[in-house]
Amino acid sequence: SDVPSLKPSQGPSVSLAPSQGPSLKPSQGPSDVLEPSQGPSPSGVPSDVPSLKPSQSSAPSTCSPITASYDGILKVPKCIDVGSACTSGGLLNSRARIKGTPEPNHPNTLDSCKDGFAGTYHKDESIDMVTVISATGCKLEANGTAFVQAQVYAYLNGVNDRADFYYNTGDENIPEWSVIAVNVPPGGGGVRTISSPNFTLSDSLVHSVRVIFRYQGSPMLCPEGAYDDADDLVFNVAAATAPSSTS
Repeated sequence: SDVPSLKPSQGPSVSLAPSQGPSLKPSQGPSDVLEPSQGPSPSGVPSDVPSLKPSQSSAPSTCSPITASYDGILKVPKCIDVGSACTSGGLLNSRARIKGTPEPNHPNTLDSCKDGFAGTYHKDESIDMVTVISATGCKLEANGTAFVQAQVYAYLNGVNDRADFYYNTGDENIPEWSVIAVNVPPGGGGVRTISSPNFTLSDSLVHSVRVIFRYQGSPMLCPEGAYDDADDLVFNVAAATAPSSTS
């Protein structure tokens, strides 16, 4: 069941792109690198994102980040408690059943969207961690602002890889995904941290986001590439402390 990577590590090669199954990846990317085509530019997100390690002070727990646990009903990681951030921890590490290290409880999506099966852990693409962070205060809350941070592994120099960020405006049982940002480059190869632009949380108390990390291709809610990874994270938020700006 372990499919080896079909991507050469050195030198150019012929790039095959069948609609299904693995494809040969060239070691050098095309010159016409895709740039974000939807959503606001991620350049406004600060690069110096604070550490997600809980503070050692006696600050209220709601001002500390929360680590998700696996929800056996939703079949994705979920943060039940409310904090300044919700992180998947190691629950999304790797992709499907790729060689070396399989992803726990894959595919970790609300709608059973499947991951690509080709490649090797930390040689080929994977999402290793997803975190939602409050951008407006010490805790995530309804009508507040947040952004998504994804720790990924990019193939070689990352020039062929892109991240897509989505926010669920529907119910967790029937997701309705809206774009936060797509075609966000990792900015290099190996382990990388990519941040989305800020987005506004609805007045619901339960929320979810999806991150897709893919090799080439185009943005889609459920990618079909052999090296593509899709992961969801569900999190609770506090009730709004201020009226919605849309009300």
